[in-house]
Amino acid sequence: MKLTDVQLNGSSINKSGGKYAISDTGTSLLYMLETDYSYFATMIQAASPDFNCNSAFYDYCFSDTNTCDVYWPNMQNLTIFLNYNEYVITPQGYTLSNGDLDGHKCAVAVSYSADSQGLYILGDTFLRNFVSTYDYKKKAVRLAVNVNAPVGTSAIAHDNPMNLIFIAAGGIIGLIVLYCIIKNCCCKKKKSKSSVDKNRLTDVSVNEDI
Repeated sequence: MKLTDVQLNGSSINKSGGKYAISDTGTSLLYMLETDYSYFATMIQAASPDFNCNSAFYDYCFSDTNTCDVYWPNMQNLTIFLNYNEYVITPQGYTLSNGDLDGHKCAVAVSYSADSQGLYILGDTFLRNFVSTYDYKKKAVRLAVNVNAPVGTSAIAHDNPMNLIFIAAGGIIGLIVLYCIIKNCCCKKKKSKSSVDKNRLTDVSVNEDI
């Protein structure tokens, strides 16, 4: 799928230039590209110094001090844009508590892969928030909010900006064509009226001569 942006609390963190994403039901975490993840991890640590994002053993942020609900008020929504459609995941949607991930009290289920890989991997962290269907004939992936997802999870459809440009351009061209048609009709009517008036003057002069 085409990846058009990644935002944290409304600010873009897509600094890697990654342009593609795959959904993978066999991957547990959401994998960003490494450059983007560094911005993400900085924001996680800003939410609380309890988070360890530089462990030699784990490639994700975690805390063994408190469960995730303690940190949620200070964490931001993560938004993934796929083909300009907007998928919002709340902190409740991308964290795991009570030892669900490697025994940590709170784990941020987001990791990273090398920038050279060039794509995001949308594993269970993403897919548990959205119901996904795969249409092989039409080569389409459809995503809708899971009814069991945390409050605040959303999927918002947006038009491709290029489509809006084409629509606007088509509208302008249509107005120009309409203007030309109206102008042409007016010119023909004016010319026809002028011809009729000339004929009338000719008839009168002939009658006068008679």
